[in-house]
Amino acid sequence: MEFKRIPKYIDAPVQFLWWELQEGLIIIALTFGSILIFRQALYGAVAGVIIAAKYAKFKEGNVKGYLSHFSYWFGILNVKKNIKSHQKLIIR
Repeated sequence: MEFKRIPKYIDAPVQFLWWELQEGLIIIALTFGSILIFRQALYGAVAGVIIAAKYAKFKEGNVKGYLSHFSYWFGILNVKKNIKSHQKLIIR
């Protein structure tokens, strides 16, 4: 039998090492981007940790879902497209 880790709360965010998944993805993306551009992982890793820390502080200071609303307001997130695709599934 394989044991799996069960989070204490159902709405607990997914963790990547010591960070939440979103912050971990920032670090990974900047590290790999730095490897591709500068052939140095250290620059991207340092920048990733700094930006992820700033992002975490920004998230703590605002309400839950703030970045989703922000991205919708400036047209980054296309909600109408996603709603229509979900409506097709519901109508069936």
